[in-house]
Amino acid sequence: MPLAVHPYFFPADKILDQLESFPVAQVGIDARSRDTKALEGLRAFKQTVVIGIVDARNTRVETERESVELVESALRSVPADRLWLSTTTGLEYLPHDIAVQKLKALVAAARATGGVKA
Repeated sequence: MPLAVHPYFFPADKILDQLESFPVAQVGIDARSRDTKALEGLRAFKQTVVIGIVDARNTRVETERESVELVESALRSVPADRLWLSTTTGLEYLPHDIAVQKLKALVAAARATGGVKA
């Protein structure tokens, strides 16, 4: 079974080199909840990169434009066939209606950027 690593709660910038070398199939990067330059450092990654473009830790719903900008930034480093879109963490602590709106925003960004996997 393929393994994945998704570090949460801090920018991944400082550990990108280590993440790149992990023997895993997927690496997750939280691109939304903290300032990060990690998306610029993904060029050497051979794994599938899962970017969190929707912040699961607050109720503010991201705009399509905000999310598309993150996806386009990631696509400059990672080919679309190895890029997946996700929330930053699980949505279980958000009110149901907000979680649904956030998922709709994630899907809208995927569609707007050429069908990157969401």
